[in-house]
This record gives sequence, C-alpha cells and structure tokens, in this order.
Amino acid sequence: MPLSRLENRLAGGTLTVEIGRMKGQSFPLGGKSVLSIGRSVQCDIQIPDQGVSRAHCRVEKKDGGYYVSDLGSSNGTLLNGAMVRTAELKAGDRITLGASTLRFGLEGVPPAGKREKSNSTILLVKEEENRNTVRRRYDKSTATVCLGEDASPALALARERLNALCEFTQTVYADPNVQAIYAAAADAAMAVTSCERVAIMLCDQATGEPAAVVSKTLDPVDAGKEFRVSTTILQEALSGGVSVLSSDAKNDERFKSGVSVMMQRINSVMCVPLRAKDRTVGAIYVDSRSSATKFTEAELSLLAAIGQQAGLALERARLVNDLENLFLGAVRTLIATIEAKDAYTRGHGERVTAYALMIADEMGLDEDRRSVLELGGILHDVGKIGVPEAVLLKAGKLDDEEFAQIRKHPDAGVRIIENMPELDRLVSMSAIVNAVRHHHERFDGNGYPGKLAGENIPLSARIIAVADTFDAITSCRPYRNARKPEEAAEIIRECSGSQLDPEATAAFLRVFDRGETETSVTSVFQLASAQGGAD
Repeated sequence: MPLSRLENRLAGGTLTVEIGRMKGQSFPLGGKSVLSIGRSVQCDIQIPDQGVSRAHCRVEKKDGGYYVSDLGSSNGTLLNGAMVRTAELKAGDRITLGASTLRFGLEGVPPAGKREKSNSTILLVKEEENRNTVRRRYDKSTATVCLGEDASPALALARERLNALCEFTQTVYADPNVQAIYAAAADAAMAVTSCERVAIMLCDQATGEPAAVVSKTLDPVDAGKEFRVSTTILQEALSGGVSVLSSDAKNDERFKSGVSVMMQRINSVMCVPLRAKDRTVGAIYVDSRSSATKFTEAELSLLAAIGQQAGLALERARLVNDLENLFLGAVRTLIATIEAKDAYTRGHGERVTAYALMIADEMGLDEDRRSVLELGGILHDVGKIGVPEAVLLKAGKLDDEEFAQIRKHPDAGVRIIENMPELDRLVSMSAIVNAVRHHHERFDGNGYPGKLAGENIPLSARIIAVADTFDAITSCRPYRNARKPEEAAEIIRECSGSQLDPEATAAFLRVFDRGETETSVTSVFQLASAQGGAD
C-alpha cells in the first residue's frame, strides 16, 4: 500500500484556507465521506469568491484515500498549480479555486514534499551560518514577495512590479468578465510602468478599427478630457503584432507626422498587442509627458506580459460566453419545441420571463436572483413535454385523471433540468429546481406539488406564479378566450394573499399601473421572433 494511502487511512483530513477572504479557517472532514466546495450556500464549504463556481469541486474519502474532483467548474480546479479532474490528495497538497487556496492536511502527518524510499542513514549536521545567504519571505496569503528592511530601492521597485503582475494574473483568471479584465489590465499597466496614461484598445470585429474600452490617467487635469493615442505606434503594434517602445517620442522619426505626439507633448510611448490565439484583438497603450520619464526595455517586457495574459483571458472569456449562449440557445429551442405542441401557449415562457424580471426590478432584487428568474421563467413549464397533447389541448374541463397528469409537470420539469449540468455554470442548480418545482404552490398552502405556504415557497417561485397567472389570463386557451389585461390585473389583485404572494403581486401591479408591461412584452416578442422562438 502506498505511504499516502496508509497515512490517509490512519488520519483525519482537514482543509485550511491559506489564500483568500477566508484565510485561516479550517474545515475538518470529520465523519463525512464527501465534502462539497463552492460559492453556493448549499455547499459544505462556501467560498465567497466570484471566481468560484456555485458547485466547484468536492473532496471525498474512498478506497482508503482522499481525492479531489472538479465538478465542471468554470475556472477549473488546480492541485499544486496543475489543472485536475480527479486526483489523490497527500498531506500538504494545495487546492486552488479562483483566488482562494486550501491546504489539505492530515492529523499527525506534517506537510512534506515528495519522499523517496532510501536505505541510507540521515544525519542532521549543524553548519556555520553563511553570511552570503539571502532570505526573502514569501507571503502565501497575497502571493507576494516580502523583502527585508535592507532592500535597495531598485529591488523594492522590482518587487512591487512583480507583485502587481502576479495580482493581475490571479484577478483575470478568477473573473471571466471582460470589463473586469480590461480594468485589471489598465491598473496593472500603471503599476508595472512609470506611465502617466494608459488606454486599453480593442479592435471592432466588423471594421477592425481600434477604440478605447478603458482609459486612465494619473493627472487629474486630464480627467474627462479627450484621450488622443498615437496611431503610428498603435498601428505598428496591431498590424505587426509586436511590442513597440519609444523612449524619446518627440525626436523619433516615426512620429514626426504624429499630431497626437506633438500636440500633447508626449515624451515616451509604449504599445503592446493583445493576442488571442493567433490573432491580435487589441493593444495596451501607455505614454508619459514627463521629460524625466524614459520607458525601459524591462518595462516593455512587463507590459508585454500583461498584454499576453490579458489576451488569453479575453479569449477564455469569449469561449465561456459562447458556450453559455450556445446552451441558452439550446434551452430556447427546447422550449419552442415544447410550446409547438400547444399553439395557444406559444411564447408563454418568454412572456412569463419578461413579467418576472419586471417584478424583480421593482422589488430591487440582485443579479443572481434575476438570473434565476430569467432561466426559471423560460423553463418553468418544460415538464409539459411529458403531458399528452389531448390533455393540453382539451377544450372542456379536465377530469380528475387528466388534472393529475397536469400536476406532474413541475416534478417532470425538475427531472429534465437535473440532467442539464451546464445550468450550474450560470446559476445555482438548486435555485432553478426550486423555481420550477414550486411555481404552482399557493400562498395559502393549497397548491402543488408540496403544499408549501407563505415564505416557505421560494421567492423565485412566488414571482413566477404571479407572472404565470397574468399571462395565462391574458392568453387564449382551448377552453376560453383571452381576458383583457385590466381584467387580469384585477383578478391578480383579488388573489393577493390567497393564491399569490402579496409582495410580488404589489410589485407587479405597480409596474402594470405605470403601463410598462405592454412595452416590455412587445420587446420580448421582437427578440423571440428574431431568434425564431415565437410568432
């Protein structure tokens, strides 16, 4: 039996946060065989980090050992710096999720490096202190190098710039949001160079023309003013894909015709490309007007490193966004297929989503809750795919057996959704499940399938119930014609506190009274028509 397995069998495992907002907190595995880790409150260890997926990874004990497994997270799970799907853990191993790192420990087993079998006798010998030995402390909580008090100014500056580069790398790989990447790149460019101004330029996908997406300046006088960039040096970086430096721009022959350089009295300029795979998608431009500032090749190398990392991060963000859009497109296609069974409810999911989001905005809900409603509204009736068309399209009143089939669609929808692991990359799977399963509960407890009442019903389900009711009343059905919106609003008002949640109902009625529902739904129809989802 390998030594690590023997240790794992004899000792209890513990996870300790070494880097991140929860630094210092320990989580013993105790009697658990599986420990889930992620951003969701449902996880055994909740990591409040936007770079961590809601259900990111798990640590489990099996076959006499401990293992870490990634759960299809957006940013991946790293073990000792290497991306893993499933790997065995040893004492001292470090698991990285987003910007947080957890160390795996075992009771009675010190964290150690790789140990080799040996028959040799090991002696510890006390040596005399070597005066030429230089020691630097590495701060693992912030991934920075901390120098001693005797550090020279040049070494201290190098330390600051290296730390800024490390921080930038951690930031862009923890957050796939492109705006966050732009902002982090601009801040890092200012930190690793002696520039006064920085601009992140991105090429338009259609025209190829560069435009600034982020610009910053150290001079408050320049705040809000037009930022003119040297097109000569910018085009050289974009077309050639090379990093360009001019430490004396005013006397550089390349810029003799450069209006921006001359008019703004720019002294030193650098520009590096943003590369995504084999194409240049933009550039980072920095300059300085101070005669005392002359950019160096070392600064150009640091700026180029930022450009390279930013380009990779942008490509990764684009791929993540493309996957999300592809998945959402597939979801919309699925719903359109289901609604095609019933011409009376075509576009129902889109309209319910629109109403639900209006209620959410009126109630001041955050983006996470809005995301749940956006997907929950579209998917709330997905379970009807299993209901016979004869029941869905029946012109008369349903008998008890037929109504029993209708009542099964929330749970049927949950079974379908639970087979969509991609959902958890966008929102909490459990939140979507709750929204779909309970959207037919009544506030007074007489609904289905769980007969939940009041605030025991998830808020997302209560909001969808209001939106669903309004759209059902104002839509044509096989057994009745559509009612006028004003009549539907009055019925909803009467159902407040019995069938429907009073707070969600009040929010919807305020939106309705302002006349916003009609405009919003019209825009939804236009979007759906453009995507081929409704007529």
